Amino acid sequence: MSATYVTSMLVMAALAVLVLIALVRSRRWYHYAPAPDEHGQVPALEGERRPPLLERPTTWIVGFVALMLGAVGGVFAFVTNPDAPAGLLSLPVLAVGGLMLGGYLLYGTYSAAKGRGHPSSIAAAETATLAGALFLVAVSAQLIG
Repeated sequence: MSATYVTSMLVMAALAVLVLIALVRSRRWYHYAPAPDEHGQVPALEGERRPPLLERPTTWIVGFVALMLGAVGGVFAFVTNPDAPAGLLSLPVLAVGGLMLGGYLLYGTYSAAKGRGHPSSIAAAETATLAGALFLVAVSAQLIG
């Protein structure tokens, strides 16, 4: 039984490393800049002022990693506590984790689309497409499991 868990952990770690390598090697997007319109304004930045710290991708990556580590650490602390009730908080923990991940994905999709210069309607369409895909994955997981 534990060999199955170890094998699953190793496969998932290998996949995570492959995804990180693919992300690092595909940094051509970093030099992309939307073209200004006839007034010299970049559509994505028109009327939008953010602190310089929020413009750095590293800030968002560190924030996401900190949130996920905090959530995983909280779940680990709860699960390893022998005094914790068995099934009392499992649904809220899953719900909060799902809301955090889903919210981050949906807001990130919308924000990235706006950052590429797309209008709000296209950014909302991309976000809705992702939400639909996540819903299909959830339904498929329930049907299979």
